[in-house]
Amino acid sequence: WLYKPDIIRQVKRRGFSGVLLDVPANDDGGAFLARICPFLASQGLVHYVPVELADRAPQAKLIVPSAIRGGSFSEMLRHFCSLYEPSRLCLELIRTSCDFPMPSADPDGKPLSAQEFDYLMSQSGGGYYSAELCCRYFTYMDSGTPHFVMYDDRTTAREKAAQAAAMGFFACFALYGEWGEDIRHIYM
Repeated sequence: WLYKPDIIRQVKRRGFSGVLLDVPANDDGGAFLARICPFLASQGLVHYVPVELADRAPQAKLIVPSAIRGGSFSEMLRHFCSLYEPSRLCLELIRTSCDFPMPSADPDGKPLSAQEFDYLMSQSGGGYYSAELCCRYFTYMDSGTPHFVMYDDRTTAREKAAQAAAMGFFACFALYGEWGEDIRHIYM
């Protein structure tokens, strides 16, 4: 891992406002955070960690993924607000695009490539909005099996970000690799 002064040098040189520690939510990731987070806090650097590792980084901001497969998006946010101070929470906008054959025992569905999604969307006749999931969806039939496709676009991302902000979340992240130019329309 990086030598601690290297982190400080990079943050200052690039004008970063903090450090995102994208580590696995396992024992190795937790052990790394236990070593690096106290140092970052002593330097006054905001640092972000996966919410599953909150106990290993008591001064860190916590990254809550926006992906939801059932229930209510706003209830999920309220749940995290009941566990942690909202000012400690950050929403990571995950661009969901998953296909679920119905009935489905798989809570994650099959991730769709952009080409697969575009093809299925063109065959479906359009999508609908679920306020409960804060996602769009459409259905289609394949060999007699119904399918449910859940997906995000820039309007659902903007709505998710707005709900998190209204609950007092510290920040919201969207990765350019996932969202491309749609990022420009999320943070309006």
